[in-house]
Formats: sequence, C-alpha cells, structure tokens
Amino acid sequence: MTADEGRDDGVDPAIHVGPLDALVFLGELAVLVGVGLGGLALGSSPALGVAWGMLGVGLMVFLWSRYGAPRAVKPLRGGARAAFILAWFTVGALGWWPAGRPLVGVTVAVVGLVAAARAPRRH
Repeated sequence: MTADEGRDDGVDPAIHVGPLDALVFLGELAVLVGVGLGGLALGSSPALGVAWGMLGVGLMVFLWSRYGAPRAVKPLRGGARAAFILAWFTVGALGWWPAGRPLVGVTVAVVGLVAAARAPRRH
C-alpha cells in the first residue's frame, strides 16, 4: 500500500505546483493586500479607511471563492475565467496607487496578465 492509496481528501497527487504557480499565488495575496491598503488610504478617517479596506477585501474573497477558485461554487471556464482573473488582478493593482505604491501595482498587474493568459489552459 502506497502513501496515496486510500486518500479521500479530494487532492489529486498528479497535480504539480511549479514556480509560476507560486508566483501567481503571491500575486493573488498582493491583490488582497492592495485592495485593503487602497481602502485604508481612501477613507476620510482611520475608522472609515479600515471599514473600506475590510469591505473591499471581503468582497474580493467572496468573488474569488464564488467564481475564481479551483473549487469555486460556480467556477468559470475558458475566456470567462481569463476575463475574471484579469479584472480581479486589475482591481488589486489599482488598490496600490492610493496607498502610494504604484510600482507594486504595476508588478501585480503583470502577474495578473500572466495568470489570465494561462487561465483557460489551467482549469
């Protein structure tokens, strides 16, 4: 009996995670941080900034879990998935501008382009 026999956790042992996957995952985290910092910077008071930041991050997590994640409730496929990922990364990249980090925003946008370009083939 091998270590993979009898597994019932839904994980496919044939899936390999490469360096590009790790880069895209870090980009996804940067999207959430960018949206949170953008909301914080746009608030007219600290409390309002925190509220906007939390609301933005919550909305992005909801959208990703509903449509973007591999185990999403209603996973998108093909061109629709690529468009969703591109829009998702764009929102995250734009969040870095009011936070005063436009170079980070550009980097997130480039990672988003890579993720969107490979999205139709990936899932």
